[in-house]
Amino acid sequence: MIYINQSIRSDGGASMGKLLLPVYADADGDGVPAEEDCDDFNPFASPDAVEVCDGMDNTCDGLVDPQFTDTDSDGVADCMDPDDDGDGILTRNEDTNANLDPTDDVTDPAVGPDFLNPDVAIETIVEAYRSHTFTLTTSVTVTLLDLVLTNGSEELIRESLFLGTIDNAFNATFLVEPVFTND
Repeated sequence: MIYINQSIRSDGGASMGKLLLPVYADADGDGVPAEEDCDDFNPFASPDAVEVCDGMDNTCDGLVDPQFTDTDSDGVADCMDPDDDGDGILTRNEDTNANLDPTDDVTDPAVGPDFLNPDVAIETIVEAYRSHTFTLTTSVTVTLLDLVLTNGSEELIRESLFLGTIDNAFNATFLVEPVFTND
């Protein structure tokens, strides 16, 4: 933690005291100090993050994609597994009707889509991925921590001072077209 020592002056220019503001190192800009962040070079990983299916530990709890289904129990969540059901056929090639939506190919309704059914191994070569549109909305909350104001022998100490929240600080919609490889 680094402190900024700033003199506060009255209208006449005389020093009234000093304002000590803690400044925390935060290399990735996610709002979590480096000493509390499991990966301070990744803004998508911190104790305050939401776990998303991406093959990494987003929440700093030591678990990778814990709440996501792993049909074939290989330790890789289905959303990151190229062969969800472990039948040897890539999930993307288990799209029998070739409409780029393998969720609507169901041989056995009791099991669900064929790409999650190890007993169905019909391969249909797919030449592309579907495009996906994502919308991102962020809010910014500003809180001063460990605030100390001094004036001679007088001290005003605040553990935290909430300054407010800016809703919709950044909004964006973007299209993702995954790179298709023939591996």
